[in-house]
Amino acid sequence: MIKLRKDLKLRTKKKVRIKDNCWTMPGGGFLNPGTVVFVTSGPTRISDVPFQVLTGTGQITHRHVAGETIREIEDGSSGFFFSEGHKTSSPYDFGTLDTEYFEEIT
Repeated sequence: MIKLRKDLKLRTKKKVRIKDNCWTMPGGGFLNPGTVVFVTSGPTRISDVPFQVLTGTGQITHRHVAGETIREIEDGSSGFFFSEGHKTSSPYDFGTLDTEYFEEIT
């Protein structure tokens, strides 16, 4: 397990599900293998941990009242939370990531 913390850099080992940072209608998406992400700040009150994509690709679906918008994730994209492979135990907890999905890089 990888203990999450601010300013941690990670690489996806395989396709991994993520979610966007919309509080009322969160959408889902994925990151492709080899995508490098950076933990940008601390966890929310429900232990969602935000990150930015440094390099790599994926796709995110933004949900809204009029329907859904699918957007490609590119280098520098932000506004995402960990989902698949992320475990937390309490509010405001960074939690851990499963090494099946992520690897820490320097």
